[in-house]
Amino acid sequence: MKIQELLFSLRKFVAPNWGRGAARNNAPREADFHRLHLEEFEQRLVPSTAYVSPIAGAGHYASFQQAYAVAKPGDVIQIEPGEVIKSLNMNPVTINKRLMIQGDPAYGAALVASDVEVLTGTTGVVFSNLNFKSTNGLILDAGSKQTSVLNSTLTEVTENIGAGNYGNIISGNVITGFALLNGDPSIQTGDQVTGNTFTGPGVAHDASLYMINNNSATVSNNTFTVNGGIFDRAIHIVNSANVSLDGNNIHFSSPDSTSIGMLVEQSAYFPGTSSAHIWQNSVSTGGLGTGLYLDKEVAGNNMSMDVEFDNFNNNAVGVFIQGDGASAGVIDLGGGSLGSHGGNNFAMFTPTAAVSGHFAISLHDTSSSYTVPAWFNIWQHSITTAWFDAHTVTKDGADGFVNDAIDTSLGGTEAGTGQIIMETASGPIPTGGWPHGHVPIL
Repeated sequence: MKIQELLFSLRKFVAPNWGRGAARNNAPREADFHRLHLEEFEQRLVPSTAYVSPIAGAGHYASFQQAYAVAKPGDVIQIEPGEVIKSLNMNPVTINKRLMIQGDPAYGAALVASDVEVLTGTTGVVFSNLNFKSTNGLILDAGSKQTSVLNSTLTEVTENIGAGNYGNIISGNVITGFALLNGDPSIQTGDQVTGNTFTGPGVAHDASLYMINNNSATVSNNTFTVNGGIFDRAIHIVNSANVSLDGNNIHFSSPDSTSIGMLVEQSAYFPGTSSAHIWQNSVSTGGLGTGLYLDKEVAGNNMSMDVEFDNFNNNAVGVFIQGDGASAGVIDLGGGSLGSHGGNNFAMFTPTAAVSGHFAISLHDTSSSYTVPAWFNIWQHSITTAWFDAHTVTKDGADGFVNDAIDTSLGGTEAGTGQIIMETASGPIPTGGWPHGHVPIL
């Protein structure tokens, strides 16, 4: 509803310094200082709700298209029980207005039978309580931003590559296929992916959640049940800075040696750098795959990872670190320069299993002098009086291990490189005291 408001206002002007001589003669009269103005305020819109419903009457429409045609930015379109959002042709339903589109909150999710596409330049669309059943689900065009997808079921969510992508919220949903979220490398306001349940096969480049150039993104408190299969991954993050990966629970129902819980990659194919805080996640590949894979493909100061309080048990390899030939970046698994408190759980990794290629941490393709700190983590006997030598369950350039229990294409037959710095059999206190002033919580 449009409201036209008129305001009568008395405006008092303060006289400037008009100077001397002729300038003073041109000064305004006192009457000019007080005058009455009639000003018209802008047109304002009061949000309204349009109902897609079989009920006739004001505000009720027989189809989504009819409701959309009359909706103004900020309005709500509510899909009543039994009604559906569907295209009138083979093309997606397109959205280019800031609207909330929702199923009736008092009932189950409303059916979306066609693909839905949010067009370039559109900001602030909200989808809630919907069931997207079409093949491609929801498509966010390049340059659309701040879309929210809440408490819905989706086959797929795809954020296309392009400038201006940022600030989308994907929360409380069930995603049966995948989410592919491409950010803008020049923007630091990434997407927020929180509290979702991923149940799909991960058909988007074999990842359930795939994020590229998504700086300052949050991936938090999601549950992943991944079918498994060749190179299936739950989370794959590429060239994204200041990412938070926390509180995610990852499980593979049919894993193999190529299954990866979380893959963070610095790729040569995209701009930007990679950095993340990875904490309080739990990953299980049924003892066959890799919990966390850190892959630095490009030389330079472009990768830093702060890893703490994660559970990497029930994997063939807990943390696999692949360098660029010289370095794997700044990796802190505990007691390092990034402030990791350690606390990562490797208690199920044993010296006997290491002989068969099961390693808590495996370091590859770095210089011999490159180091990864891994203090204060949970090892097999670290809660007993007999201190555990963590080097017996890790692989670097000093231990002589060769075989990994993971596929050869992941470096399974490579000898370890570099040095993993951590507790030894002689006790927890390193020569010269605790690194970077840290004191462990034991």
